[in-house]
Amino acid sequence: MKKLRLLWRCQIAIVTVIFLEMGLLPVCCYGSAQHIYRENSKSTVVITNYDAKGKPIKLGSGFIVSSDGRTVTNYHVISDARTIGVRVDGKEFTAEGLLHVDKANDLALLKINGRNFSPVRIGNAENLTVGSRVYVISSPRGLENSLSEGLISAVRTMGSQKVVQITAPISPGSSGGPVFNESGEVIAVATYILKESQNVNFAIPISVIADKIAVKRAIMKKEVPAEDYSRTAEYWLNRCRAYAASDLGEDGINACDKALVINPSLAEAHLIKGILYLSLYEVSEAISNCTKAIQLTEDEALLTSAHSVRAMSYMFLGRYPYALSDSTYALKLIQEKPENAMLVYWARMAHGGSHVMAGNFNQAISDFDAVMKFRDDIAAEWLGVTYQYRGHAYFRSGRYREAIDNYNQNIALYPERLPDVYRNLGLSHYYLGRKDLALENLQIAARLGDSDAQNSLRS
Repeated sequence: MKKLRLLWRCQIAIVTVIFLEMGLLPVCCYGSAQHIYRENSKSTVVITNYDAKGKPIKLGSGFIVSSDGRTVTNYHVISDARTIGVRVDGKEFTAEGLLHVDKANDLALLKINGRNFSPVRIGNAENLTVGSRVYVISSPRGLENSLSEGLISAVRTMGSQKVVQITAPISPGSSGGPVFNESGEVIAVATYILKESQNVNFAIPISVIADKIAVKRAIMKKEVPAEDYSRTAEYWLNRCRAYAASDLGEDGINACDKALVINPSLAEAHLIKGILYLSLYEVSEAISNCTKAIQLTEDEALLTSAHSVRAMSYMFLGRYPYALSDSTYALKLIQEKPENAMLVYWARMAHGGSHVMAGNFNQAISDFDAVMKFRDDIAAEWLGVTYQYRGHAYFRSGRYREAIDNYNQNIALYPERLPDVYRNLGLSHYYLGRKDLALENLQIAARLGDSDAQNSLRS
């Protein structure tokens, strides 16, 4: 069977990248972009990373979130700094210290030595919508306060992290810059670009760090050991999240392996390896890695994901009691919403497939119907599998018209011709008295090696 090539394919919106200074913004968007830039350009900063000798070694972006100088950026921008310089509206300041560090999500909160700063407004990042327009103000290559525009092209939950893909360009130096919605509120932090996937740009929802903004005590940077973030397990974990979201399976597995060399007990790396192995149809490896993740964590979100992926893997191996057990566990915990579409898919498909084999067709159809609510968030090949299994449920319950509709959808969406689909499609037509269509589809199934279809043709 062919590999399912595009597990995490996103419906990417194509948008022209327009810079404000070029004067080419569409009339409908110009006022909004101009207002957002004017309102927030003094809140967006350039961050310079200095080594022990006072030499600048790295540039990044950030944004001020309080009038007393609390500033958000990416951890990788400041991780190896001895001192941190912050340029605000052309004026130079020094960071007093760190208020919060989140290596897992590559975020940091700094405190600048000043006051009466102009903070951004923080928005609601819980309801990010694919297709929504966004704006990024950042300092690519140290060029202060450049504006780029784009759309949210995907929102995915990868392990414990929500990943936002945007079409607004992110260049070296843009990391840590604010991502604004059309109301001028920060909804995410620009993080990195994945060159291996046609320059896909990623951001982390602001909600990840929003509740840390009120932290009181700043830790002096000299008290925090400088480190190369690219040599940490968290760095490689973030890379494997991005590779998984971009359907780069082999690259993602390699990144997970590098994270696990540094930290063998990193449950999320095992989970993402399981997801990637399932996407490559290496289901035994998927089961092995999900089992390791389950053994290593008590985190509810990771457990839900691991049980969902393992359930789907068990179903593909025909181990239906195990698939039913894992999927039942996962469905008790999953929040069924678009950002969790693939978790819903794996759990519902395993649950429904197990019920098909047990003869509980109505329950199975209910599970497959639940998957269809998220059809816009699931890759076509995976939807094709759903139509296949829902077709089986309808066929085995004698609902042949519905079976035919679902099998035809499977044929349209799934890249591989499946003998059982054509056999059951032919038999469904036969039971409805459509002998020509029955013969046509049974012959296809027979040519694909289906012995039951061959026997039906002989009789």
